[in-house]
Amino acid sequence: MNSPEKITEQDLHAFVDGELDVASRAEIEAWLTDHPEDTQKIAAWGEQKTQLQALFGDVLDEPIPPKMEAALSKRAPSENRHNWWRSAAAVLLLIAGTGAGWMLRGEFAPAGSQKADSEKFVRQAVGAHVVYVGERRHA
Repeated sequence: MNSPEKITEQDLHAFVDGELDVASRAEIEAWLTDHPEDTQKIAAWGEQKTQLQALFGDVLDEPIPPKMEAALSKRAPSENRHNWWRSAAAVLLLIAGTGAGWMLRGEFAPAGSQKADSEKFVRQAVGAHVVYVGERRHA
């Protein structure tokens, strides 16, 4: 636990929940004598805890339904198997993506070569225009 000069809110919650040993409890009690605002917090938290236990305390004592217990017991061992398959699938997808990227690397022209292609097209169009502009019968 922290030194008496540095009691945290976590320490105060542990005090309310009864999770501290005797020495730590004594430190908190000494702290509370000098800090009335923390005493008020703890009183409010204690009242809230009492109300929650009154409302939902019996739910904590209910047994786990058999279907849920069976589902939980079946799920634990199979999680490792599913994680192995997920890892294998991720590796296969990575390999397939890398291979596809390598094979298609020349299929898509970079942005700079489109300008050269369009200039070539314009030159061909001008050439065709020059050749056929004088021909009136075969437009």
